[in-house]
Amino acid sequence: MWATFLLLEPDCSACKPLKRRLSESLSLPSLPSLNPSPPPPPPLRHHLVATLRAHSSYVSSLAPLSTSLYSGSSDGSIVLWEWDPLSSSGPTTTTTSSVAAAAKSPVKALLVVGDLVFSAHHDHKIRVWRRGRSRHALRAVLPTARDRALSLLLPANYVRVRRHKSRTWVHHVDAVSALAASRDGARLYSASWDRALKAWRARGSFRCVASVARAHDDAINAVAVSPDGHIYTASADAKIKVWRELPGRPTTLALVATLDRHRSAVNALALSDDGSVLYSGACDRCVVVWEGFGANKAPTGALRGHAGPILCLAAAGDLLCSGSADQTVRVWRRAAEEKGCRYSCLAVLEGHVGGIKSLAVAGESASGNCTAAAAAAAAAANSSYLVYSGGMDGDIKVWKIFAPLPKEEPCLEEEGQTDKINPNIQNGKKDEEGENLEGANVFFSSYPLPNSLLLRLLPHLRLRRRSPLRQSKPDPSDAAATARWLASQNSWGVLSTISSDLGGTPFGNVVSYSDGLPGQGHPENPTCAKLTLTGKLKLVDVQSAEAEIAQSALFSKHPEMKDWPEDHNFQIFKLDIENIFLIDWFGGPKPLTPAQYLDAGMTLLSRISVE
Repeated sequence: MWATFLLLEPDCSACKPLKRRLSESLSLPSLPSLNPSPPPPPPLRHHLVATLRAHSSYVSSLAPLSTSLYSGSSDGSIVLWEWDPLSSSGPTTTTTSSVAAAAKSPVKALLVVGDLVFSAHHDHKIRVWRRGRSRHALRAVLPTARDRALSLLLPANYVRVRRHKSRTWVHHVDAVSALAASRDGARLYSASWDRALKAWRARGSFRCVASVARAHDDAINAVAVSPDGHIYTASADAKIKVWRELPGRPTTLALVATLDRHRSAVNALALSDDGSVLYSGACDRCVVVWEGFGANKAPTGALRGHAGPILCLAAAGDLLCSGSADQTVRVWRRAAEEKGCRYSCLAVLEGHVGGIKSLAVAGESASGNCTAAAAAAAAAANSSYLVYSGGMDGDIKVWKIFAPLPKEEPCLEEEGQTDKINPNIQNGKKDEEGENLEGANVFFSSYPLPNSLLLRLLPHLRLRRRSPLRQSKPDPSDAAATARWLASQNSWGVLSTISSDLGGTPFGNVVSYSDGLPGQGHPENPTCAKLTLTGKLKLVDVQSAEAEIAQSALFSKHPEMKDWPEDHNFQIFKLDIENIFLIDWFGGPKPLTPAQYLDAGMTLLSRISVE
């Protein structure tokens, strides 16, 4: 099968003006900005308290308690961090850590309810752990064996999950992406990439009591529960839906409203303490603010400033924190006024070298203990907060911030009015070049695509060869070295083929790949390197030695692949390169032969054996 593979230069200097315009441009222009440019917000004192490291992969979830913190990671571990209750600064670099629990599947979400810890996993299961002084005991795996056995008896209990495959309604059939609990802790709600929303008993039998098999048209990424019992789900279909258990029918989840304002996948939700304000963050770089109770929520405006997709949100008191793929956390403060509410961007927290995957925020009491209840009290006074951020770099950063009471400032703009964003205020820049912007890979999808087949692509390798890796970009005159460098530095690309399923129609898809080397613009700018490889796409025999080399190469660049479900039947392909075209400077494309590409001489800053 013929195929074309396109790669763009990561972190291209020619792309920085484009990304700066992204952070300064208006997304969702139909919504007014709730963070107007003038005047500047009141001063905010903040500093980094500690950087906690224990995970070997990205931190997917955080759950803070009074003097401890749980963190879950895609490496399958749940780590408990503890610090001295008398500490005036909360966690520090000497904070102790221990692996409280571990599973063979990546952790997607964590939730602490009383003496139980619930963890959602990529293997479609929810695990319940009983808290202890050290290692936590596994209490149950949902759905429980009793639940599974009872559901097997009746044919009506089966739902179709894909062609020629059915499962009972109590099962999730894809990664469980989010968890939430009712205010009284009696109900647990789970959302999954299989588009299903389920309700479970959070005590006793842990039975599945309700399920909506097709709650959304695409993967569900977030779930939140308000104090009045309304359940909010956010999906990759760009919609937020509101659900409610019907009075007298606790086994039925009824759809009561659909909130439709985003133009791309919604990744995160957060609720104010009283449930009157809902925040939603999406790939459109906006945090939309919805006000009202229950199903009567209406969009009042948007918070803008991030240069990448919003990946996580956390709210406490009148404070909101948003984490993005642009590697920053923005701290917003809400101030109620006669004509509505105004939001100020108080700070931009920088320091991660990967996107922000998880957030938690809590008020800090006088003794230094960080509690969720203290957050509301902290909002009413000049108090401090602790903000926890978990990144794709595997680090957890703890920030202490002091937010003084806001001064009298103009209220938000009227509906339909737009403003010119002041980047020095809204983006928190110290100077024009000071922002740490994401590389060009931000335009490639790094999010779950549950409805698409994600190929693993392996370009042609020379076996028993030690392949060089150059970290800095070669001179544009050395076309072969630039082409090899470009392939080694990227992790994602666009694969175009002729689709046999669509009658020979051209088809393109985002794929993850490796050329055997772990790596760590404007696309039409000639100085932004672009590499196109064409050739024949061939399936790698899983029983061959080449398959073992291919897996090692892929897992070195994409470690999460090791935990992908086996029943998804992913396959490894290689591209036998026949033609290579490179544009890395003015003067048109430079044709290369496969031999030139493979034999390119490069400065050997590191070597990786692929024997």
